[in-house]
Amino acid sequence: MKRAVGSLRTLLAALAMSVALAGTVVAQSGPVGDWEGTLSAGGQEFPLVFHITGDAGGALSTTLDSPSQSAFGMVGDTTTFEDGALAITFSAIGGSYEATISEDGNTFTGTWTQAGMSFPLEIARSDG
Repeated sequence: MKRAVGSLRTLLAALAMSVALAGTVVAQSGPVGDWEGTLSAGGQEFPLVFHITGDAGGALSTTLDSPSQSAFGMVGDTTTFEDGALAITFSAIGGSYEATISEDGNTFTGTWTQAGMSFPLEIARSDG
C-alpha cells in the first residue's frame, strides 16, 4: 500500500509539473512583451516597437514607438487578443494593427492601417 501511495504521489507531482509547464508555454505564445517590425510605406522604412502589457485581470494595453520619427510611447486605445488574433487601435494617429500569432508564438503577421491605406506588417518578439 505504501508503495502504491508513493507511486501515486510521484504521478501527481509529475502531472502538476506538466500542467505548470504547459501554462508557461501558453503564456509565452500570448501577446504580452515587446515586439519589433519594420513598416514599408510610401517607399520608406519605419521601424516600429510595440510594448504590450497585461494587468492582473487579463486586460491588455499597448504603447508604440516609431524611433525613426522620434515618436515614443504612443498609447493604444484598445488592445485585444482572442483566438490568436491581435487587434490594436491608436486613435491619436488614426492607425490600427490587426494580426495573427504564429504557432510558436514568436511572430505576428498582419496589416497596419492608417489614413485609409493598409500595409503588411510582421512583428517579432524582441528583448525590448
